Formats: sequence, C-alpha cells, structure tokens
Amino acid sequence: MNMRLFSENPDKYIEEYSQEFEEGYLEVLRRKYYGQKILANKVYQDYISDKMHTHMNATKWTTLTSFIEV
Repeated sequence: MNMRLFSENPDKYIEEYSQEFEEGYLEVLRRKYYGQKILANKVYQDYISDKMHTHMNATKWTTLTSFIEV
C-alpha cells in the first residue's frame, strides 16, 4: 500500500483491515470449530497459518484478548 494514501485516511484502512481480520477469524472458527469450545489462540494459530491472512497489527486491536472481548 502506498504510505501517502494511508496517511491521508488511516482510519479507513485500519477499519478495512479490522473487518478483513474479523471475517477471516470467524470463518476459521465456523469452519473448523463450529459448536465446540476452543481456545481463542488455537483459532488464531489456524487463521495465521494461511499466508494471505490479514495481520492483527494492521487492525484496531492490539491483542487477541482485546479482539475477543469486543
């Protein structure tokens, strides 16, 4: 991404990445663990095993705990 574009409207990009992360994480949760109790970190490890995942550090959440608590 062009840093100039990001600097002009960082909230837009952070919100987009946050939405991508949330959708991807919940997709792993639904697909692999539907109806099961599972540690959030296990789902996260499965999510980041995909090379094309959205990195959490590009989102509005600073930790997995802050994401889960929402």
